[in-house]
Amino acid sequence: MKVVFVSNALTPHQIPFCQAMYALLGEGFTFVQEEDRGDTFVSKGARVSLSDYPFVKKGYEEREVCLSLIGEADAAIIGFASDDWMIKRLKNGKLTFRYLERLYRDGLGWRRYLRARIGTYLHHGRFQSYPLYMLCASGYNAGDCARFRHYKEKTFKWGYFPLMRTYDPSTLMAQKTTEPVDILWAGRLLFFKRPLDGVAVIERLAKEGYSFRFHVVGSGEEEENSRKQVKDASLEKCVRFYGEKSTAEVRDLMEKAAIFLFTSDYREGWGAVLNEAMNSGCAVVASVAAGAVPFLIQDGVNGFVYPSGDRDALYHHIKTLLENPKQRYDMGLAAYNTITSEWNGENAAKRLLELVRYLTVGEGDIPPSGPCSRAKPISQDQMYLAVKRNEL
Repeated sequence: MKVVFVSNALTPHQIPFCQAMYALLGEGFTFVQEEDRGDTFVSKGARVSLSDYPFVKKGYEEREVCLSLIGEADAAIIGFASDDWMIKRLKNGKLTFRYLERLYRDGLGWRRYLRARIGTYLHHGRFQSYPLYMLCASGYNAGDCARFRHYKEKTFKWGYFPLMRTYDPSTLMAQKTTEPVDILWAGRLLFFKRPLDGVAVIERLAKEGYSFRFHVVGSGEEEENSRKQVKDASLEKCVRFYGEKSTAEVRDLMEKAAIFLFTSDYREGWGAVLNEAMNSGCAVVASVAAGAVPFLIQDGVNGFVYPSGDRDALYHHIKTLLENPKQRYDMGLAAYNTITSEWNGENAAKRLLELVRYLTVGEGDIPPSGPCSRAKPISQDQMYLAVKRNEL
């Protein structure tokens, strides 16, 4: 089998999947990078050197070679890249996947709706009679597609797959049983990631006498406001700001943290930091608005979800975890198992090849959960209830 994956650039969150595909297919797998960023560049805070990966082709240098590879492939994945890479193969009736977070995420007034309707038709709607399917890198993508009547019964769960670490579970979880409880927030301190929600709730819990240490990693436009709020509330003894840290340093902090807060709103397309926190055995309290949450979190089992911006709900979930060490432990362990057993690059690669065989020759079946399972079209305003009811 031959599979080609096209995107604007190779990122650290795609590399584990690509490496797994190369391990399974050898030279039958190719990643085509569309943009010229030089042989070595920084992506998602990490250095990527294209020469380290034998499966990479540079579309900006070898366009005709890459077009030929795409045309010959049994399946092609088109990520954040031009439609030109897929048009010819679609006209030849060849299996193709789009790989996107959302069609839109900023709301749709009538002006935006008209632009979105035209845009989705040009990039998606006009190809619906062809064997084109959607790999949804967000729990909201299938609902977006359904709103424009695209990809009916052709949407599958997908995502990003950062490096998975394996641990002895008992050793990993033993690091999280110390007092005071370590709570972590990590990411760019931007408005849409809502770090001030975490700080406000931590202030409330501190006033009520709960024992914890709150660690904040990252920098950005909300850092000054976050630091000011901590200072005004005299929380310097239990809150520490780290500034920017490397991915490895953040993972080390995650291994020690018992609770992880993921507070982003709907503009968070996926949020690979959630994969990493779960892989590190953290009990996660997550805003349902972030794209990864509906796929990765089973509410009350491997994490808690709450409506975006609802500080009372965020407070009550953290309070529950602080008061219940066993629930905190069990939830963190379940989160770890979710990543190591299902939501990782190696499993995604195997599932994708099974899906290709199912769609091309009718062999096998579609898995009931995880990567390449059916993505149900649920609207944004119904997602919280759907996750609470485990309807995804």
